Amino acid sequence: MKCLKKYKKLFPTAAILSATIFGAGMFSLPYVFSKAGLVVGFFYLAAFTALLATTHYLYSEVVRITPENHRFLGYAQIYLGRRGWLTAIFTTAIGILLTLTIFIILSSSFIGLIFPSFPPLYASLLFWVVASVPLLLRVGRIALMESAVVTTIVAIAIIIFIIGVSNPVQPIGSTVLFNWGFLLLPYGAVIFSLAGRAAISSLVQYAVEKDVDKKTVSKAVVVGTMIPAVVYGLFVIGAISLSKIVSQDAVSGLIQLPQFLLVLIGLLGTFSIWASYISISREIEGIFAYDFKASRDMSLAAVAFIPPILFILGLRDFIVLVGIIGGIFLALEHTMVTLMWQKMTSRRPLWSYLVIALLVCGALYEVVKLI
Repeated sequence: MKCLKKYKKLFPTAAILSATIFGAGMFSLPYVFSKAGLVVGFFYLAAFTALLATTHYLYSEVVRITPENHRFLGYAQIYLGRRGWLTAIFTTAIGILLTLTIFIILSSSFIGLIFPSFPPLYASLLFWVVASVPLLLRVGRIALMESAVVTTIVAIAIIIFIIGVSNPVQPIGSTVLFNWGFLLLPYGAVIFSLAGRAAISSLVQYAVEKDVDKKTVSKAVVVGTMIPAVVYGLFVIGAISLSKIVSQDAVSGLIQLPQFLLVLIGLLGTFSIWASYISISREIEGIFAYDFKASRDMSLAAVAFIPPILFILGLRDFIVLVGIIGGIFLALEHTMVTLMWQKMTSRRPLWSYLVIALLVCGALYEVVKLI
């Protein structure tokens, strides 16, 4: 009975983190894994699950121990000073705007599964209009949206995995295992897919309200990071098995599936990125309003129009953008988390420097790759 009560506290707490981690990044993984090799890809998935579970835990300690409630920008200012605060503003703001652009790019693939003859450009712009309406009309938060997003993405992964294993187009064993020419390709995509720092404040707040002890919170952070990793692994296996040629977005290569399944996956995927687009838009709106001190109308205009402008100007390479956001912006963000924890605790263990070195080196690689 005591064990059951513990699990009742553990899994709802972990689900808060998993709900934030699940997102568009998973659709980049089949492509980068097939290019780099399955062994390389799954090594990255395992290694960065451990690394990000660690940084998620460090951030939960920062949130738990620091007096009063803050968000990432506030903690950056407290522990890293004005430079840290400014860095946090621009990495967070730019990273989120690029993430919204990714949703616009990905939307045409899902809508294309439902309406194959619909032009991709118009599909993306239609998605942007529909996703922006709740923000512009100032509609309140949609109830149960996070749970619906998690259920949707898990459903997509399981459907594709089951069909892929039972009726593969190509055996998963025929996929390349190592490809040294693409050894570093999964770096940014895997970080982007597993990052959930934004959920930690809500997780800690929930734990306080439900009287969840510190040990259970620590376990919840690890479990909440591991659940998406497992689902991603199933999705990668299924998507590669069902694709003659693995597409960059994973889903547009699944043309051999029955039409009703393609429509179902298209509907599920469109809904999931629509819900995520609305949630993330509200976060970036707050940054413009409260940290840039912009007016509400200017904040709304920036959130509503910058992503489609970037898209129209040619920012449409899904894999490149995922690598930039994960490999540069999120890598720097998690580096800052580790530095905050060091400053707060006055501890400098060797492993914390290894975490920082790995993230910084990866970010430098992504920058050099762009040049």
